[in-house]
Amino acid sequence: MKKSTTKMPRCADCKIEKKICRQPNGKGPAFCPTINLSKVIKASLSEYEEATIKNFARNASIQEGECYVNRGKDNPHVRYAIKPRVQETIEFAHKMGYKRLGLAFCGGLKKEAKILSEILTAQGFEVASVVCKVGKTPKEFLDLTEEQKCSPGSFEPMCSPITQAKVLNSMNTEFNIV
Repeated sequence: MKKSTTKMPRCADCKIEKKICRQPNGKGPAFCPTINLSKVIKASLSEYEEATIKNFARNASIQEGECYVNRGKDNPHVRYAIKPRVQETIEFAHKMGYKRLGLAFCGGLKKEAKILSEILTAQGFEVASVVCKVGKTPKEFLDLTEEQKCSPGSFEPMCSPITQAKVLNSMNTEFNIV
């Protein structure tokens, strides 16, 4: 792997109060991708010239605005979410006219995935759900030794997010939730 000379983005570690990613005259730390990766950002914006992508982003931004109180008040940067993310996702999918949703989930979250699938179905969506272990590909495929497995000496399938995505795409899902 080629080593990058650009500092690794670490937005999760940013402690700047007036962030450059949120304000025209904001600041950013040395690891800020808004400052350091302007070419990547500019190239990504050209993707929005495609009508379906622009429509998706536009509706996502509208949905974001509809989910907060205190918009446009004295301090426009202090907002309070008024809707759970699941409700936001449902509203967004309806706005986009999606009928078939995909749900890719970790096996450790099976109960939660079942609940979400039931909620989405009750909202009128057709839901395809795919667990991370789909395909039961043994971890040996990744050259793991027995000692590197969770349960040495037994069959253990690998997590395969690529397979999850491919399976959902093969079902012609219109929007996938991870």
